Amino acid sequence: RIVHANAHQTDSAACEMRVFQATFLALGGPSLRFTRSRFFSQKHPVSDLAVSSEPDQQMTDLSRYRPNVGVAIFNREGSLLVGERVQPAGAWQLPQGGINEGETPEEAAWRELWEETGLQKGECSVELVGQVPGDPLTYDFPENAGGFFKKQGFIGQAQYFFLFFSEDDGLPSKTDLTGKGGEPPEFTRMEWRPFPEVVDGIVEFKRPVYAELQSRSVPMIESFLKSRNADMKSKG
Repeated sequence: RIVHANAHQTDSAACEMRVFQATFLALGGPSLRFTRSRFFSQKHPVSDLAVSSEPDQQMTDLSRYRPNVGVAIFNREGSLLVGERVQPAGAWQLPQGGINEGETPEEAAWRELWEETGLQKGECSVELVGQVPGDPLTYDFPENAGGFFKKQGFIGQAQYFFLFFSEDDGLPSKTDLTGKGGEPPEFTRMEWRPFPEVVDGIVEFKRPVYAELQSRSVPMIESFLKSRNADMKSKG
């Protein structure tokens, strides 16, 4: 099921996304490395993943959604590590960012985590649980946002979310929010928040994406924590 913040949920759209998902999986799924020829045209991205469910309907160019990853770190209570954005102030969001040429989504998730929080693979108490299942979650840029990407031909972002786990309750205080890898700071502070509060705190045009993310992620989080607790009991 595709969730699109500004999309009409029609049968044709669902058909388009099923074809998109099948194409994505055929190309390599989560291990797919994004290349300039497929997704990064300087003017308008090529439309090799664009499909149309009806011959007389206008082609929907799904490649015009910028490939993007989101990072959801949860703790033993199932709360998420979320940051207050520099702009707009008062808006809270999970770390996220675009997938660079030659990267897999998983590689991009680790890189974005480091750039935005300073938490680096192998050097922090964070472990990858897995990719959130299902189609990518898409949203359109509002009129007052996404200017740089709009000039590249993108009308929004297609997000692939990854779940991470940390048992370190003090993790928020161990983040470095100065911006790594030459990137500007994204957040002013970070804290643990329950999933419903994370959904409520996101900017309005991304809220349908976060609501669907919650629906898909909670069973995965609960299963992981249940298995972990059972394993700890068996050892101790």
